[in-house]
Amino acid sequence: MRLRNVVIATLFIASASAMAQDSIKGTYNGNFELQTNVGPRKMGLTMVIDSVEDGKVKGTATFQQGSCRGDYPIEGFVKGDTIGVRSTSKGGASGDCTFGFRGKIEGNRLVGNMGKYEVEFRK
Repeated sequence: MRLRNVVIATLFIASASAMAQDSIKGTYNGNFELQTNVGPRKMGLTMVIDSVEDGKVKGTATFQQGSCRGDYPIEGFVKGDTIGVRSTSKGGASGDCTFGFRGKIEGNRLVGNMGKYEVEFRK
């Protein structure tokens, strides 16, 4: 009887984890404040999470303006309520920009940092 309960609990946890990972798929919009020589400027971002499988995340991040404007393929991880992604290639006008985000999943928000910049993405 105990073994049966352990098996059922394990299947339930695995199923709940898979459903939680699927729930983060989607399009998130956000911004961060960049200090420029003419003052602070909000930089728009979009992150699309296309797939989450076995804790591995894949998608695309987009800088909407500035010298790093463009799309960046991203890969990373999700573990519990923590997510981390990085671009798999460089982009931008000079080809030297990257994208990286690490944060927490809070419902329909991803809250964390891109290096020294605080970012909040909303679905």
